[in-house]
Amino acid sequence: ARKWKKKVLTIFLFIQLLIIGLLAASCTANKYLPEGKKYYDGATIKWSHEPDVSGKDRRNTLSDLNEVIRPDPNFKWLGMRPKVWFYHIAGEVEKEKGFKHWLKYKVGGEPVYLEDVNYQQVNRLIGNRLTLNGFFQGRSRPELIEHDHNAVIQYEVSASNPYRYDTIALVAGKG
Repeated sequence: ARKWKKKVLTIFLFIQLLIIGLLAASCTANKYLPEGKKYYDGATIKWSHEPDVSGKDRRNTLSDLNEVIRPDPNFKWLGMRPKVWFYHIAGEVEKEKGFKHWLKYKVGGEPVYLEDVNYQQVNRLIGNRLTLNGFFQGRSRPELIEHDHNAVIQYEVSASNPYRYDTIALVAGKG
């Protein structure tokens, strides 16, 4: 009798996991993707290998460069965008209160499409941050990596050793 109960519980657990998996798979936002558009999946910065740039300079500068990347992509979980899915299933909202408004704007989130990204401006901001960090000869080049429903922008950065002041001497003036 014990073996029989254990088998039934195992089968029941398997069926529950299968149902949860099917429900989660149906929550994909790709079915709401308009024709000709792609979701923006974020950006990466790839630093071209320059032997004369120290690891510390590179890490500090990459941290600054990541701050200028906008907009932030939609949250993804297990390859799905649940916030975008909730945004779309809520439909049109007539009132600024109520369940549909809460579902669309608090639980859900507006989709971020590739066309919403001004990657040329972000590229200029990356060049500006390179200059502010002393990389006056720094270059940045955006590259679009497209997939079926989404796209990623990769900025390839190349820069030589940054210019740094060794000492600063202040001369006391009259006055």
